[in-house]
Amino acid sequence: SNVLTEQIVGFYDTETKDITIVGGTMDEITMAHEITHGLQDQNFDLEKPPLDNEEYNGDNDLAVTSLVEGDAMVTMLDYALEYIDVEKLTEAELAESGTSSEELDKAPAYIRESLLFPYEEGMNFVEQLKKSRELAGVDAAFRDPPLSTEQIIHPDKYLKKRDDPRPVPLPDISGALGPKWKLINSDCMGEFDVRVWFDEYDGLITAKDAAAGWGGNTIQYYQGPGKDNVVVNMFAWDAPGDAQEFFNAYAKLIEKRFKKKAEKVGGAEGWYLYEANGELFYCGITGDSTLCVQAPDQETLQKVLNNYPQFQRPA
Repeated sequence: SNVLTEQIVGFYDTETKDITIVGGTMDEITMAHEITHGLQDQNFDLEKPPLDNEEYNGDNDLAVTSLVEGDAMVTMLDYALEYIDVEKLTEAELAESGTSSEELDKAPAYIRESLLFPYEEGMNFVEQLKKSRELAGVDAAFRDPPLSTEQIIHPDKYLKKRDDPRPVPLPDISGALGPKWKLINSDCMGEFDVRVWFDEYDGLITAKDAAAGWGGNTIQYYQGPGKDNVVVNMFAWDAPGDAQEFFNAYAKLIEKRFKKKAEKVGGAEGWYLYEANGELFYCGITGDSTLCVQAPDQETLQKVLNNYPQFQRPA
């Protein structure tokens, strides 16, 4: 939690409707940001659909948060340019730049990036929204928000030809795995998640290519007896070429992540299988879909793949 508290200079509480400013040279600008949240809440209700919905997955939530924070960032900057003396602002920024980001720097890449994403990418998204549809367009977005980080990263996928995430329904296969297995979590890996995942092991250029053409996803975590677990991760892509790009990049990701501990133990045109650190990593491709499975052994892997006959598999 240190990484969170270190970054907070102010916050708006949707329940009490209170604004809290932690204090510092940027108080006035922080206040502009938090008042924006108050106005968003009064006009659109930040705690009700479509902005807060129990049915949203993690990627839906991050997209909506990016709209909310992006709007507050853009308004804050507009306020600063209009009402803050530039010389004063430069001094304030210099003083504020001494604020520690030690905890943020030490945090795992995913935590660090997901904390920054709604502010940085969200601000760019709202700037594009304003440029394209003016302030009325920002209001309209609060009534019908972007629902994927893909739309935040590529505003045209929201503004021009709207590209909403495709549902990727997966069955609960805990019964097929065995009596002691249970599904403990199901979520969505969005374009943002794929980027951070690949960036960590293979750099940002590969990450952007691997994540491009994202269409939809469901990722499931199963827990079994002892320390056994299974991850089932299915992506829908915009086109077969996007699926192929991910399929090729994922093999390299395994090799770079585990280095000499990764051994390719099987494969044909539509699938491959690696063993690393005593786990099996399968990836299959069919049309515009890919399926990644992490399993403890061959028998468990076969039980998983029996539920996905459309994908080729080890004999």
